[in-house]
Amino acid sequence: MNARSLPLALLTFLVLGAPLSAQQEDPERMSRQEMQQRIMAQFDRQVQRDLELSDSELSSVREISVKFYGYRVEVMRDRRMLQRSMERFMEQGGSEMEARRILRQLRAFRDREASIEDQERDALLEVLSHAQLLRLHMLREEFRERIRNVEGRRGPPGGSSGSSGGSGLGQGLRG
Repeated sequence: MNARSLPLALLTFLVLGAPLSAQQEDPERMSRQEMQQRIMAQFDRQVQRDLELSDSELSSVREISVKFYGYRVEVMRDRRMLQRSMERFMEQGGSEMEARRILRQLRAFRDREASIEDQERDALLEVLSHAQLLRLHMLREEFRERIRNVEGRRGPPGGSSGSSGGSGLGQGLRG
């Protein structure tokens, strides 16, 4: 797994638990997967504590998050493809017809992204109150920000400094 896929992998486990044995090992001896599981287990405990969730409620939130994770991965992939199309157009130029096509794709992408977010929000509201959902959103944003900060300190693959562009991880809920 490369450095750019670490944040994506961490979010794969956004609300999945980790085995207790992975939580008790020396961090330097843990594999990347064990470290991810440990981080996610800590996130799980924080979500359960901060949202005051029962084990059953936490399990339901996990199931919903896992279900919608696949959709978010597709959206991130589509976002990257659309971004490349826009960059290619800006660098190489193109016709008005090509610009209109890209703008239609952008609108369709944003509509799809909003629809997925709405569906996930509605599913989570079957388990959580509005206040709990807002807190979950904030916890996810804080989690993403920590990942971006770690990436920024480490720098992108190839040795240059700065952020590695982990902003695609902000695909979670917006409302």
